[in-house]
Amino acid sequence: MKIFTAVMAGAVLIGGISVGAEALKNEDTKENLKQVQVATPSDEKTGITLAEASDIVLAKVENGVIKEAEKDRENGRLVYEIDVKNDEYEFEFKVDATNGEIIKEEREERSRNKAATTGGKKNNGNTDTDEAVISIGEAIGIAKKEVPGKLEDIELERENGKLVYEVEIENFQNGDDEDVTVYIDAITGKVLYVEWDD
Repeated sequence: MKIFTAVMAGAVLIGGISVGAEALKNEDTKENLKQVQVATPSDEKTGITLAEASDIVLAKVENGVIKEAEKDRENGRLVYEIDVKNDEYEFEFKVDATNGEIIKEEREERSRNKAATTGGKKNNGNTDTDEAVISIGEAIGIAKKEVPGKLEDIELERENGKLVYEVEIENFQNGDDEDVTVYIDAITGKVLYVEWDD
């Protein structure tokens, strides 16, 4: 009987150790899963918007006008590349898309005067000036109202003598991601036309 009791006690002891070890193993696995979940990269939606990055650089340039702005990845880091001009200079900025820090700023003197001349006369009273009236943020809002989606790029260009924002949007309406360019008059804010890339 003593042998039977000793064998039973040993079996219970070994079984208890096995159950305890298994429980610890499961806890370690759960802890590792928690660590993996914490270590996953953050969503790219965090950080600042293109409009906020534009406000940051425009605060540094007196009478500045944005010529071009786009989001890019550089050395694994999301950045906004923004070109700005004023009466005297053209600037190139790179802004960290996560925290708004300006990581690059270059300035180059412009080769021509601000006042456009035609036949030796200044272009006075003409609404087709060298500066946009609506802001980049307003242009983005107008474009997204026209075509919902994710902003890819925005540029301020001169087309047929008019200043035009070209706003590129990635549209997901029909289950496919289509690239769409919305052309907006930079003076009036009117949508001139929409171009769908197939």
